[in-house]
Amino acid sequence: MKTISTRVKSWINLIAFVITLIVNYLTASGFINGMSQKAVSNKYNTLITPAGFAFSIWGLIYLLIGISLVYMLLKNKETKVKILINIITPIFLFNCLFNILWNISFSYEKIGISTIFIFLMLINLILINKKLYDYRKEIEYRLTSVAFGIYGGWITIASSVNILAFLISINWDGFGISQTIWAPIILLITIIISTLVNMKLNNAVYLLPIAWAIFGIIMKMNNGDNQTIYGPYIMPLGIIGIGILVVLSIIQFKKNNYCVIKK
Repeated sequence: MKTISTRVKSWINLIAFVITLIVNYLTASGFINGMSQKAVSNKYNTLITPAGFAFSIWGLIYLLIGISLVYMLLKNKETKVKILINIITPIFLFNCLFNILWNISFSYEKIGISTIFIFLMLINLILINKKLYDYRKEIEYRLTSVAFGIYGGWITIASSVNILAFLISINWDGFGISQTIWAPIILLITIIISTLVNMKLNNAVYLLPIAWAIFGIIMKMNNGDNQTIYGPYIMPLGIIGIGILVVLSIIQFKKNNYCVIKK
């Protein structure tokens, strides 16, 4: 049976990515189900949902992934790029599928189902980043490690927000505990788990999107009387969390000999 060439795989990856972008645009604009992603997010707003400006990171993520895919297409005959394409392709196609299904289910306010898909995205991205690290000596990894490192970090914090949105959607009472208590607990758990995960990924940019999201949470808190709504714990936890995540990223960058992942 004839194997698929790396050139064909590169085209498949790029086409899948473009389809994903189109679905993202349709859901963000409210074309699907008449509600934009922002409207759904506001309806199920949580105490760890960042301010709107923080979501601009999607533009950076998709730009870097797009450039990475075009690079793979143009350089598909080079040995290290060939290996990269063969490693990335099957996992990345599933990522596009999970991304599309998450967008559609979230737009239709199927928050529980969307939580499943975003966790599948997270597992998928952790796997991609682990592959990039494990095969780093055999592949051209520099651009893709930045793109998928940022992507993975952002989906990590987005998964936590999605969990809280789901709990709000089912009117969970928190076992009698206020959201001002369990929201920072989930944020703390996210910081701890992401730090532990990155001990395996060794990616210097993975933790930065989480710090960026927390910054967005703090800025949202500073809007008017929001501090009384958020309670006394998120602000200090957020400030300490940002400091820890940034310092750990700098340490990882130095450990990697000033590269995103170690050569």
